[in-house]
Parts: sequence; structure tokens; C-alpha cells
Amino acid sequence: MSEKDKENKGNENEEEEEEEVEEEEEEVEEENEEEKNQTKNIEEPKVEKKPEEEKKIIPKETKVQEVKVEKEEEKPKKNDNEQEEEVEEEVEEEVEEGEEKEDEEEPDEQANSKPKPLPQKTKDGLEISLELIKKFKEVSPDESDDAICDFISQKGLPMSVKDEETLVLILYFHKLCVPFYKILNSLDKKDIVKIFLSSLKESYYLFADSQCKHFNYKSIAKKTFPNLKTSQEKSLISMELCLTPLNDSLPPSPSVFKINKKILELGLESQGKLDVYSKIHILKALIYFINLDKLIPYTKDFQQMENDLIKLYKNSQKEKMNEEKYNEYVNIFTNGEKRDEWNKIIVGCKKAISIFQNINDLDSVKIYEKLFVQLLGHLDREVRNEAVKILNIIYDQTTWQEKGPFPLENTKIQLLGDELNLELTIDINSYSEKSVVLVVCSPVSNKDIHCSMTTFIKSKSEQQNDNQITLNFNLGKFKKCGYYDWYLVRFSKGRFSNVKIIKNKNKIDGKGRYIVLNKDAKNLSAHEVFPDLIDAEIDKNQGRIIRRGNFKSLENKLDEFHNRFINCLYVMGALERDNNIAYDEETGKAIDIANTDASPMAITNRGSISSMLGGEADFKSLVQKAKTLNIKIIIDSLCRISSSRANRKYRNVLLRYLDSHSKLQLCYGSDGKSVQYEDSTILNYRKIEAWEMLIKEVKDIIDKFDIDGLHLDNCQIWPHIMELNTYEMYRIDNDGKPAYTPMEILNGEIVTPNSESGYWETDNCDTYANPLLVKLTREIWNLHPEFIFLGECWIEEKYSQRHVSLVKSGIIPRMYTLPIIICQMLGKKIQRNGNMESVPPENVSIIKEWFQENYENLPEGAILVQSSSGQVWPYPALLYGRGNWSAIDLLFSLPDVPMTFMNEIDGEAYRVQITNVYTSKDVKSGEDNSNNNQGNRLKSRSKSLMRLIESKEQEQREKEREGNNKGMTRTNSKLALNDYIPQLDLSESISTIINLSGVSMNNARDIDSKQNNLVQSLKKDDGFDLNKIKYRYDQRRELRANHKSLRFGDLVYLNAYDNKNNVHPGIFAFARQTPEETGIFAINFREQETNFLLDMSNLLGENGDSNSICYIEDWTNRSQGEYYFLRELTQSHVTRKIGPYATVCFGFKKVDFSQENYKKVMERSNSRLIADLKSKDNNLVDNYQVSLQLKEILEKRLPIEEFSKWLDYVLELFEKYNISFNNYIRKLEFLKNNEKSTTEFFRYCFILKNIKSPDRKYFKVIQTAENIFNSNILGPICFVTPELGRWSTVGGLGVMVDELSQGLNAIGQEIIMISPYYNQNRKGKTDYLANDPFNIHYTKNVSIQLDNKYEFGVHYGTGNNGIKYYFLHNASIFPRPYPDLGPADIVREMACFGKASLQLLCDLGVIPSLIITNDWFTGFTPAYARNGAFGDAFKGTTFMHICHNLEPSYEGRLYPSPQMGTLEGIYQFNADWVIDPYWKVKILNPSRCAILLSDQWSTVSNSYKQDLQNNSPLAGILNQKPQPFAYPNGIFKEKRLKALLEKAGGDRNECKKYIQQKYFGYQNADFSVPIYSFVGRLTQQKGVLLILDAVEEMVRRTNGKINILVGGMGSPSDPYVAQCINKINYLRSKYSYAFWANPYEFFTDGPKINLGSDFGLMPSLFEPGGIVQHEFFIAGTPVIAFKTGGLKDTVFEFRCDNNTGNGFTFESHNAYELIQAMTRSLNLFKMKDKYEICRQNAKNSAIDVADVSRAWCREFYRLKNKIFFNVKEAKEIGDQPLELKKEDEDNDETTEQTNISLATLNREPEKKIVDDGLIPMTFTYKFEKGKQPKSVLLCGSFSKWTEKYPLTFDPLSDKWSITIKLEKGKHLYKYIVNDEWIINPLEQSTKGNDGIINNVVEI
Repeated sequence: MSEKDKENKGNENEEEEEEEVEEEEEEVEEENEEEKNQTKNIEEPKVEKKPEEEKKIIPKETKVQEVKVEKEEEKPKKNDNEQEEEVEEEVEEEVEEGEEKEDEEEPDEQANSKPKPLPQKTKDGLEISLELIKKFKEVSPDESDDAICDFISQKGLPMSVKDEETLVLILYFHKLCVPFYKILNSLDKKDIVKIFLSSLKESYYLFADSQCKHFNYKSIAKKTFPNLKTSQEKSLISMELCLTPLNDSLPPSPSVFKINKKILELGLESQGKLDVYSKIHILKALIYFINLDKLIPYTKDFQQMENDLIKLYKNSQKEKMNEEKYNEYVNIFTNGEKRDEWNKIIVGCKKAISIFQNINDLDSVKIYEKLFVQLLGHLDREVRNEAVKILNIIYDQTTWQEKGPFPLENTKIQLLGDELNLELTIDINSYSEKSVVLVVCSPVSNKDIHCSMTTFIKSKSEQQNDNQITLNFNLGKFKKCGYYDWYLVRFSKGRFSNVKIIKNKNKIDGKGRYIVLNKDAKNLSAHEVFPDLIDAEIDKNQGRIIRRGNFKSLENKLDEFHNRFINCLYVMGALERDNNIAYDEETGKAIDIANTDASPMAITNRGSISSMLGGEADFKSLVQKAKTLNIKIIIDSLCRISSSRANRKYRNVLLRYLDSHSKLQLCYGSDGKSVQYEDSTILNYRKIEAWEMLIKEVKDIIDKFDIDGLHLDNCQIWPHIMELNTYEMYRIDNDGKPAYTPMEILNGEIVTPNSESGYWETDNCDTYANPLLVKLTREIWNLHPEFIFLGECWIEEKYSQRHVSLVKSGIIPRMYTLPIIICQMLGKKIQRNGNMESVPPENVSIIKEWFQENYENLPEGAILVQSSSGQVWPYPALLYGRGNWSAIDLLFSLPDVPMTFMNEIDGEAYRVQITNVYTSKDVKSGEDNSNNNQGNRLKSRSKSLMRLIESKEQEQREKEREGNNKGMTRTNSKLALNDYIPQLDLSESISTIINLSGVSMNNARDIDSKQNNLVQSLKKDDGFDLNKIKYRYDQRRELRANHKSLRFGDLVYLNAYDNKNNVHPGIFAFARQTPEETGIFAINFREQETNFLLDMSNLLGENGDSNSICYIEDWTNRSQGEYYFLRELTQSHVTRKIGPYATVCFGFKKVDFSQENYKKVMERSNSRLIADLKSKDNNLVDNYQVSLQLKEILEKRLPIEEFSKWLDYVLELFEKYNISFNNYIRKLEFLKNNEKSTTEFFRYCFILKNIKSPDRKYFKVIQTAENIFNSNILGPICFVTPELGRWSTVGGLGVMVDELSQGLNAIGQEIIMISPYYNQNRKGKTDYLANDPFNIHYTKNVSIQLDNKYEFGVHYGTGNNGIKYYFLHNASIFPRPYPDLGPADIVREMACFGKASLQLLCDLGVIPSLIITNDWFTGFTPAYARNGAFGDAFKGTTFMHICHNLEPSYEGRLYPSPQMGTLEGIYQFNADWVIDPYWKVKILNPSRCAILLSDQWSTVSNSYKQDLQNNSPLAGILNQKPQPFAYPNGIFKEKRLKALLEKAGGDRNECKKYIQQKYFGYQNADFSVPIYSFVGRLTQQKGVLLILDAVEEMVRRTNGKINILVGGMGSPSDPYVAQCINKINYLRSKYSYAFWANPYEFFTDGPKINLGSDFGLMPSLFEPGGIVQHEFFIAGTPVIAFKTGGLKDTVFEFRCDNNTGNGFTFESHNAYELIQAMTRSLNLFKMKDKYEICRQNAKNSAIDVADVSRAWCREFYRLKNKIFFNVKEAKEIGDQPLELKKEDEDNDETTEQTNISLATLNREPEKKIVDDGLIPMTFTYKFEKGKQPKSVLLCGSFSKWTEKYPLTFDPLSDKWSITIKLEKGKHLYKYIVNDEWIINPLEQSTKGNDGIINNVVEI
């Protein structure tokens, strides 16, 4: 019955009722006005209602009377605690238990007693018996309605129950479980029914599980109300139900249980959404009927819910949707003048849809759906946005996405059979016990029920933590594909409200969605086939296909596909095709034929199977056989149909456009961008008919053929809605009337071709699901719950994130981006049309970037399909060449589902195009290429070619629109609009495709020759045989099928390093990891063979602990594997060799732990360790189990007993194999590079060596610990320096040496300082050592002999930190630092200082381990140690020379006159040490002497080191030293921060104010003006003149809003300084407000300048290290510096894009570059947020002296071949003699892994090693690349050539090995490889007297 008929039939009665209800409801509505927006709309689909039901509304009288009953029967309330205890009782028994009891009791009931019928209450009464209930359980849902009603009419419903039972009937509130709604409809208004509540569980007012099974009706009463009294139970037996239409009131009666029939009907029909409301209504009545006092307090909430339900029903009658209202909306939405009304209408529509969904008014909802499908193509973007949202609401059947989409964090993809366990964390304030529930809208688990259901679910468990509580919901397993939406709500005061959940410390909406897909979705191994080409026959003479394949030929191939591990076939072209009207170009006549070359995508009927390929029967046979082989069959689905001869059903939904001649034409299929498919036409998806037609066709295909899935072609544009042609659609005819109706406009009948609008042109397409796809998937999954949807998704810039939308819409996207990425790594660039060009190969890191980008915004668990190629691109063999072998391995090892393409899996490189494309004349040559074959004169169209039309073809179409093209030629066909054949010049594109992508049909004769040429070019002898590549496909597919980790495992990125320890640019390494198994891959995408180091350290994770054992095996060769400890494997650093385009592939599984397994694996580990220690190669030993055990002891700081046991075990092991423990320790990288671990190791040693009265069993351990500790003490370090600290510092040298010595001393090193005691220091002060805090005093003299005898006073003092300071005094030799003397005097000064320093050490009896000399003044010191002046005293001393500044003017060069000669008589050692004989000019250079004779040299920054090595005049001798050391200078950060606080106040703004007021004359601070400051000496080195030259320009650029300060003094006698002074005077006089400097005063405000400046200036011409930048950095001030020396290593340009950098730099030393850098800094200063980040970066950049000292100390230890550790910490931590605990019971070992300690596992208890005199010997066989043997045996003279020992293959190192014990002597042996006796050419061999050659080993 139509809506209009319904309304007319009951119009009069409805008007009277509505007036009455509106008048009586006024008061209730006013009370609820404030809460109306909070009303919970728990919505779902509905059931069609009869006209009589729809007329009725809920009148006021009954509700008012019920309220009166509440007041009359209200009893005294109990206290809150009592209520809580009683109301919140849990159900203690399960329903199933009750059912079992019922089954047990039934026989006794039948035998012993006959049920007594209850008295009939009225003559018209209706009594329902247990017999009816049993009938409910027997009848299936499909037949339940009719069967139950027939049962009722036949039986008359006699009542039969026991008197003592409390339950008579369960009323089940869902039409799909019990058809009670039909019973209700058949009752008169006073019929009586025995009733009890059906699903009242856990809570008295929330009802969960409206889709649950029938419960046991005998136990439900006891479970629900366990505390009911006997009298109340009796009253239940006599209870009556009066079903009353509420316009007929009845007086309340104790014997009448009155409920509202309409409320029951609403609950029954709402599919769960109104369960709560309906049941509350019944419970409320029940409360008063049986006097349940404890529930009376809840009746206020119950009344609120009743009011809401009444209002809902009333509004549904008011807001009824009909055609008249729909047409009104159409008129408004097409009228731009009424746009102000659009939003108001949309808001009203949302409200109405919610109402109609709740009451299940499907007719109204359907009209709204139609409207908003049209509005999806509306001109206004906001309207389209709302259309997307509302259509999702309609299809979801809830309003949960009205205020926003489901959060991405709460959207997950799951598989059928997965468990749905939901943990939600909420704020404790949002929680009150029993009030928070989860509402779930999901498919019904019953496979026979095809709809969704809303249920209410209570939390299974709760965990409270701080202010949060975690709720756990276990919803069982997913049983159907579909959308499982959830919403967390709280019930309060009769209303539901959303509860926020907490994720990653953020509060988000408590709602989410699970999209459940086919359980095999991740197991798919897919292959695309085109039946036409399977076993097709080609006439190679004519070059044409003369016989096509078909469904039968494909069916015959299924067994082969199955054997090749293909379990999913995408059968492209299976639908009925376009049998084109073709034409003969010679005659111009149309030829009506069945065109066998029809495009597979020119579909005439999407609901039919291609008759060309064998029709329905053959296709059914194909599908049936595929199912027996577990192969899924997937076919096409398209959003377009053939542009000619399409089925008549599409005529009303075709889409049209106006061509350049204003003629209506069909819109060709298009991608909405540039590609046009002119063999097909688009349907009008603004019409709901197009949507429903698509879905019906899909349903028909599935029902008829039982296919497994669909492949949605070009799914990234579904639904393809084109832009409206507004110029045409809003055209006014010449009679002044619109040319088109509003309906035609909203339907978008005429559009702009090849454009895009609709869903994809909305803001919501990124967050909301695609409405068409949601509708499609929901409707199909309702009927076929395991169906698969694949969606083709071409990702280009415009479509970059469309696969995200597809995933959210239930589609598995089929991607085409992997070939693009592979091509880039192979140095190729592929375009969408198949064209390729050569480019530089990309780094393999792009795979990681590509993969992360693909999954960046995808829901958790998303599944993608990756294609090996496409219908437009060449086969991979042609696309990648030799790289195809790598491409195959990558395709099948990534997490995405692989899909291969046609004949690529058989090694074919060239393919016949899907359809033939040719013309009778070559457009370029004009020659006639026609022949007598009629087919060659037929023009057909190809999908593959249409995809090629990009930029050039797009321009051509634009010209066509402008009238520059004749458009399309009409044939003689009688068809109306379907007979246009496009004319398009594709000759250039055709040529391109033939050359690159394949071979067209008329060139098929060339396939074999082209294929053979390619096979030869790939060099099959090198292992790249294209004829055998099919086996590679099959092996990798089998590998994926056999290893779950390749289908379900996480992708873990690994690093492959080259020989320079850089990440290898051509090897992509990764793992696929599950808890049970891990697969590891390293794929080489380069042409060259290479070595690499595989880092697997991040694989351990949660997969195992320190003792976990795994079995590793090669997955490709299937050879015998090897056992490893898991952490051994994951932390191994084995260098491997990999061939060009090859793959290393192995995997491991965890092995059950046991003592026996542990022992076996430990032996194998030790064997490998011993082999590496004996090897001459510098193999790492960190990652063997014993090494890892030590690492664990150190990291966890286990008790000393554990360390001693470990040491005892290792010592015994090494003694057995004659291995040096010291050598082993020095090979441990983690001891070399980790100070904390190293210090812990020596702490243990220090403790052991100090143990008193040790047990004899520990003697060897203690002795070894003592030796190790003592041998790694570095010994005294002596600094010989010309300037030092506060006493004699002139520049940075004295500061650096002073601070470095203190830092070294702080970590326990013994430091000696030797420096001159000048007659005057830098400040001109004499006796500056007097009264020194370190009590420096004269002790004795030291004498030396040079050209004369010289004597020096020795002044000694000890610092607070223990550093020993020695100062040598001789006023005539050391008058002042760096005196201006003649060459002879300076030579004498240097010689005296150098020799006297060594003499002092000898006199003291201290021979340092290292002597550190500093700059040229100390250059002679190593000469006296080398020339024999002190004999062998310093033979063991290492000399290091620090080049603080090695610029030519700082080398200390001296130019003695010819009369002076070499001055050798003064210094008395070889003159060549100081004078380079090859220099043209005789120069005496002390720096040469120092560098030449020292063991090593170093400097103060890495960049400066490189500058010296490349540019220094001394580069020749500098480069003679291997591994020179460099490290930047630092500062005492703590001291500097203290100085900033004490001297600068610690407040930056106050300092800035101070600077502006003192130096620039400001009255008040102006923080918007930046301050640029320089602090330092005015010298040419510091580049001060650059600053002065930049001042004027910077003042101009800032309009004077700048402050530039130069703080420092200089000597006016210096010409450079004089020039600076002149410039300073000028600038100060002109720009006193912006510039300040005073070269005559010592600058004392350094700390305040550091803190108050906005930028520091350091334009130094050269700066070996630099301290000033760190003084700025520690204050948080960025620095502007010239890129030189140490500044280059410490100052970095700030980048706003990634917030890195701590200042600004310039590379050319001129004022312009400085100005540009300062200008960039000004721009940053204006961006306050970025500037603050830069300041923080600067502060973090300051280097602490402690870090500097550790770096230098580590280098000192390296020079001495010792292991660096913090001596001070090692002694402080362990400076207490201890006793080792005795082990009383060594035998009590357990086999449980968790209880086995580290030490007890190391060795067998009470089993001493017997020295049998045999020596273990490891034999190793390495095979050639590509010749992996299947077995390797060893046989030799040691077994008299009788016994063969099998070697074990280690996939990790690619070696076969075995360790056997041999006697001392010579042994002959051979290897037996694959049953062939051979010698190993890599091992020593010998030839016997008999001429036989054997390998030989001598022990």
C-alpha cells in the first residue's frame, strides 16, 4: 500500500488522536526540552507494518494512569546500600546448565504427573502452553512465522504447566527469533497471555543480547529474581497480561499486568535498537504488579525512557516522508536562491532518518536515500559533504557517525574466526558501576538471518589504575564478514550518553568499527588470467590469433595452477562483452557481427557471463572444479558498460554530454583525470537506480554461479559522478522557461566529460567510507558472508590516498605502485602508459618509505594486494630484465597479497594485446597496410590502449570540445544513442605500446624472435635463464604458502651494511615475524656481486629471552639447518656475499627449551667461537652465547658469584683450546665501545682481586681478574704544555689542556702537568705561583746538558683533584710566554723545556704511559726520547702531539741566518727532524719534529683534521700517521651555568635589558630588537672586519631595529686592528643606537652577553676548535659562523622544515655572505616558535668537558691497546673486599628454563673434563656462489679413510663445518660434496708418492 493510501485511510482518526496527545504531552515535553538532544537514538533497520499499526499513536491517558499507579503502590524506600546490593546481583548460572537440567527432568514429568491446566480467565482468553514454546525451538527462522501461526490456529493453545513452576512463557523481543509480532497483531485488545521477562540479565534496567538463543525457560525466573518470596512467586503464576491500545484505558487492577501493545511492536521491529526501551516498559509494569519495592527508585528513569519512546513514535508520524516532500526538497536544492534553506533541511533530514530507522520505517528511509544519492553530486561542496555523512548513517543503521567518523585508532580490519576482544580505557569519573555498556551494531551471527542487529553488552572484567579504569568486552568470534560497529555509552537518568575513551593519553570518541573480511584474505596467492589467451592459437605467418581460449581451456589449467600454489584466480573478461557494430572502411557499410576482438571491459550486461568464452554452463563447470581445488574465482565488476549494444536495462541510467557541436553524446568511461575508455560508457550514479542495478546484478551473478569475489575495475573512482554541465542544465529556453526540470538537474543528466565530482570531491572522502561501496558490501555480505571484494586502485598524485577510503569501505585495494618502486631501484622510470626511461637508481630505502606511506593512514590490520604488473605495462621480464629475479622475491615476501599477471609466470616477456588495435592506413606514412582479411579492416577498441591516453590525448580531447575535431562518426546502425564509434588517432601510442608493452595481434609473428633475443641478452649462463623463471615463481609462491610468517607476520626492517659500515644502498633487508616463526630476507637490487653485514638486533623483542633456542634453516635450499641461541642469531654480525639480483633467505623457529637442548646448542656455539678466535680474520666475537652472557651480567649487574662462575667456565673452555683470555676480551666490541659495561667488567675484576682468603677453587679466577685489571690500567699521563690554566694561559691552548686534564682526572686517570714558570705571565705578573691555592712551592732543581749546562728550579703542587703540577723555572730561559726573541734563543728555550721535562720525570722515577705535547713550543720533547739521551727510559712511552693551531704562522717556524746554520749545536739531535731537506727555504720547524717523532697526532675538530691532511704544508708527514684523532673542545657546563646565574643573573630578558641600556642607550628594553654579539680578540683570525663591514647594511635592512656589539680589545700596532679601530669609530659616531665596540678596554660582560644576546657572531677566518660557540650555546644563544674548522663541526644551519640546526652558517668569507646569514636569522627571529626551538637546539649543542675527556681517554687507551674504563668508578663501586658464597648443592639443577640461572647452564655439574690428549679441530667448507651442495662429508687418515663425518650447514654464515678431536701430527683428508670426492682449494694440500692429492692439516 502506498504511503498516500495509508495516510488517507486513517486521516480522521489520526488527527483527533494527535490533537489529544499533543495537548496532554505538552507538560512532559517541557520537562524534557533540555534533555532532548541527549536522547539516545539506538537505531537499526525496521519491519514493514500494517496500516492499522501505523495509524496508532501512544495516548497520554494510559501513561498518566500508570504514573498514578506508581504513586499508589509506592512503598518505603530502602537505603542506598541495600538497593545497590540487591539490584546489582549477578546471574550465577549459565543458560546451558538450565537446559541440561530440563532435558534430564522431562521424562520424569511425563511419567509421574500430568500437567494441570490453569483456569481460563475470560471466555475470549488465549493461553499459551509450554508446547508452544517447544514449537518455537523446533521451527527454523525461515519458516517460523507461518508455522507458529498455523500451530496456534490448529491447537487452540491449551495450557499445560505444573502448579509449582513460576514461569509460564518467555516473551522474546525479536521478530527473527520468535514471531510474536504476528501473534500480537491477531489478538483482540483484552486477550490475556501468561508472560515473564525474557532477557533481564545482570542488571534490572539494561538488557543485553537481543539476538541471543532461546534460553531455558525453567531457570530464568530464579536467575533473574533469586530473592522473590513465595507469595510473589504465586502472584506470578496468576499474573495476566492485558495488551491494550493506549487509547482505550482500563482501570488498574492487581490481577491485570498491563503493557502497551505499540511499545511491544516497536521493540519487536527495531532489530535491537529499542530493546531497552520496550523491556523497561514491561519491567516498570512488573515492578508494581508484583510489588518489587527495591526497583521502585528506578521508576523515574523508566518513566523518562517511556516518555522518549512515546515522543519518538509521535515524531515519526509528524515527519512522515513522502513523494510530495521529496519533490519539494528537489526544487529547493536545485535553486541557488534558496541555499540558506539547504542546511536547515539537512539537519531536519538527519533527525527524521534517525527516527525512521528506529521505528523501522523503511519506505521513508528509502526516499531519503534516493535524495542524498542525488545530492552526492550536488554543486555545493558542503552539501556533498553532508550527503556522504548521511548516506553512511543510512547504511550503518545508526547515527553514530553524525558528529564525526569512527576514529582511525578505533577502526580495525579483522578476519572471520578472529576473536573480538575489546579493551577500552576511560576516565574513572566517567564510570559508575553497571551503568556503562557497549552498544554493538553488527550482523547477526545466525547464518540464516540476513540483517544487522543492535545489542547491549556489559563489561566482562574491569581493571582500575590511578584515575583510569579499563573495561574488557569479549564478544566471541566473528562469524560473518561485515561491519561491526560499537559505541560506549553510559546510562544516567533515563538517557544514554557517549563515553570518551583514552588512547595514547588523548581522549577520543568512544566508538569504533571492525571491518571483518574473508578468513583467507591474507592467504591469497592471486593470479590474473585472460581466458582468451589460454592455449590460444596464433598464425605466425599472418601474425594473427586464429583461435581463442575459453572457460574450458581455463578449467583444464586449474590443476596446473593448483600445483603451482595459486589459490585465487582473477578471471578478467568473464562478463558478457560488447559484440560491436563494426564497419568496413573500404565500403563504409556497417557489418553486424559478433566481434571476437571485443574488449573484455566493454560489458553489455554485468549480470551475464560471456557467451563468447563458453557461456553459463562452461563457467559453472569452471567454478565448481575450482572449488574442489580450493581455488577462489574472482571476476570483474565495472561502474561502466559497453558504449554500443548494451542491454536495454541501462538506457534510463546512461550519462550524456554535449560535444563541440552541441550534440548529445554518451559519456565515455573515464578515470576522472586524463584516461578515457571509449569502448564503454558511464552510468549515471546520481540515480539510486544505478546503484541498485549494480547490486542486483552482483547478487544475480553470485546466486547463479557461486563465485568467490569481485574485482572492481577502476574502483578508485566509484561511484563515478561527473561534474554537472551547469551552463547547459540551467539554460533558459527561448520561451523563457528552464530547459530542464529540477529533477533532471539534480539527476545530473548532462555533465562535463572526463571530470570528477561526487564522493571523491568532498572533504569527507578522507574520513568517511564510500557510500556506494558500503551499500554494496553490506548487502552482499548479508547474503554471502564470506564474499571477497578486490578494488583496482591506481595511485597517482590525485589518487594518493584513495586506497585508504577503499579499505574503510570493506574493499581490499589492488595496488599498482610496487612495479614503479622496483623500476626506480633498477634505474628505470615507468609511466602509466608503459613508457620507460633511464634514471639513476634509487636507494632501496624507498621501499620502506613507499610501504610506510601506503599504510600511513590505513586502519590497523588493513590488507592490500600488490600487482607484479598491469594491463598497460610490459611483463616484468621486459620491465625489469635481470632485476625480475629480485622483483619476484620482493613481491612474494612482502605483507601484501601478491597478484601476478597472465603469462609472466611462464617467463614470457612479450604479450599479445588484450584486443587488436590497428587501422587500415598508417597515419604517419600514409601507406595502405590493408589486406584481404576482413578482420584487418575492422576497428576495435582496447582497454589497455585507452589507459594510455594521458597528457597528449587530453589536449586532443580539449581541442575536440572546442570544435577542432570532428568527434565521432555515426554508422548505419539503427541503434539510437549506442551506435557511435570513436575516431581517435592513436598511431603514436600504438607504436609505443608495441615497442614497450607487448605485441599487437597483427605483429604476433614477432613474439618468438623478440623472446629469444631477450633470453640471450639476459645471459642465462649467469643464472638468469628466462625459460626457467617459472620455477622461481613457483618456489616463492610455495614458500609463501608453507610459511605463515610470510602471510601474517609483521614487517620488520633490518639494516644491511657495506664494508664502510654505511647502510647498503642496493640491498633491502627485512624480516617477516610471527611469535612462532621469523623469515629473514636480504634482496640485492644491484647488478654487482657485493658483501654486506646483516644487522638483526631488533628481532629479539618479545620472541625470547637470553636462553631461547631456535632452529635456523635456509628456506630456499632446504638443507639441514643449525641450532642457535636466539639472541646469538639476532645479534650476530656476519658478513655475507650476495650475487647480482640475488636473495639471501632463511628463517628460524623457536625450539622447546630443555637441559639437553641447551647443552647441545652451547657446544655448537662454543665451537663456532673457538673457530673465530683461532681464525686469522679479525672476526667479531660479541655475539656468541658466552659473550652475550657476560654482556647480560654487566648490564643487569648480577651478583659477583655469577661473574666468577662465568669467568671460571670461560677460562676452562679457553684452556682446553689454548685460547688467550686477554685476546678474547680485547676482541669484545661492547667492552671497547660501552663505557658503562666496561666499567662494570673491571668493577667485578677489582672485587675479585681484592678478595681475602679465597677458596682454592677460585684461585685461577681471582688471579685472572687481577691480571686483567692491572694490565688495563693506563698509567700516568703527562701533559707538556707552554701555557696552562689560570697561571700562564695566553689563548685557547692553555684553557683546553687545563680542562682536559681535569676531565681525565675525574675518571680516575693519573695526570702529571709540566709547564714553564715564566718570569712574567701574560698579564705581566711575576711570582704568580706564590700563594697559589694548590700550595705550589719550590722543591728542588733539575739539570740538563745541551750546548751548556742549564738548571731549572722545580715548583710542585697538587690540586684538590689530585693532579700533580710541575713548573720549571729559569728566568733567562723562560722570560714570558712566546717571547719575541731571535731564532737561537727560541731554539734554546724549546730545547731546554723539552729535555728538562723528560729529565724531571726521570728524576721523579715516573715514566708515563703517554706524554702529550702541545703545539710547536713543545715540539722538541719527543726528539730527546728518541735520540738516546735517556737510553730506553721512554721506550714504552707513547707520544701524542696535539695540533691546537697548525696554520703556517703557528707552526713555530724559525729562519736562522746562514751564519747560524742549523743551530744543531744547541738542540743536539738530527737536524732533519726539524728541517725538511726538500723545502727550498731552510726553515727550522719544531712542529715537523713533533709530528714526525710522535706516535700519533691529533687536533681539536674533525673538520680541521681534514683541512690539515689536505691543505697543510706538513700534510706529507701528517698523513704518515694512521687514524689521527680529533674531537671538538668543550666547556664545563655546570660551571658555566653557575657563572651565568651568578654573573648574569640567569634571566635572559634582564640581561638583554642590561645590554640595551648600557651599550645602546635604551631607556627601556625593546625585546623586538635583536642583539648580535661578538666576544673575543680583535685579530684577523677572528674576522672582526666582516662584522664591521656588515653593520651599515644591516641597519638599513632593519630600519635601525638592530643591536650589534663587538666585545674585545686589540693592539693598535697591528695594521688589521688599526683598520678595525677606524671603522669602529665611524660606526659608533653614526649608529650609536645600533652599534657598540671599544677596542681599548678589556671586555668583562661576557656571561651577560652570552645570555642576553639573540645571536652570537663568529666569522673566524679559521678556528681549529673554538670555545666561544659553546659559551653562547650553553646560554641558549644561536651562533652565526663561517664554516671552518671546529665551527663547521658544531654550528649548523637551522631548518624550519624539520626544526634542526643551532644557528646559521656561510661558506664564503666576505661581508655579503655574513649579511645574508644575518638576514636569514632575522626572519627566524620573527617566527617566535621556531626561534625558541633554535635556542633550545643551541642549548643542547654545548659540549661538556666530561664528554671531551672521555673521548680523548678512549683514544689514549686505543693507542696503548688497552680497554678503556672509568677507573675511578670501578674502584669506588667495588672497593670492598668480599667473600664468594659457597655452592652447597651444585647438583640441584632444574630443567625448567625459567629456573635455570645463567651460571648453572654454563657447564655440566660434577662432570670434570678429562684431558684425553686430543685437540679439537674445526673443518670448514665454503662453496662457490650459486653452487650450494646438498650434502658435505669429511673423510681422512684420522679414521683410516673408513668413517665419513657429516658437516652441518650454517645458513647464517653460508658455511658447512664440523669440529672433531684429533691427535697431534699430520692428517690427510678430503671432502665428499654431493657424493663426489674433492679437495678444498682454499686449504693446504699435498701430493703423495702415489700422485694422489689430499688436503692436509698438521696439529
